[in-house]
Amino acid sequence: MMVVMYIDSVEVIAENSGQDAMGKARICRVMFYNSLQGKAKDWFDDLEMNIQMDWNLLRDAFIDRFQKRRVEDQNEEYFIDQMQILHQGNRPITEYIKHAESLFSLIKDQSLLWVLARNFINGLSDNINQRIIFSQLPTEGFTLQKPKR
Repeated sequence: MMVVMYIDSVEVIAENSGQDAMGKARICRVMFYNSLQGKAKDWFDDLEMNIQMDWNLLRDAFIDRFQKRRVEDQNEEYFIDQMQILHQGNRPITEYIKHAESLFSLIKDQSLLWVLARNFINGLSDNINQRIIFSQLPTEGFTLQKPKR
């Protein structure tokens, strides 16, 4: 959301400049470029010149790149928060499994599958279930994979 709000603020300033459409687009590009730092600046420098010079293309490319990234970051933060509180408690096992499956859908990095699996098992209320599941897991040459849906 902040990405769109920033773009909107640039466009409001340009709109109030009194310039014609080409002048407003130029103001947007200059203000936008002058505010870039770090990864955003590197991203801009790698863009094709026609995108750098066309405010509408530049705006859309920026929103597409960084708004999606923000959503991914929020999903990752949510996943980490949920990992810290993943416990069956008094919930039925079926509800607990559904919760773990919903977290499973957020995983982009295969290495996090083991984190989820281990936290899921450790969060079981019944120690007997924990031992049964641990005893069934292979220890060598095995990697967890997301199920195909």
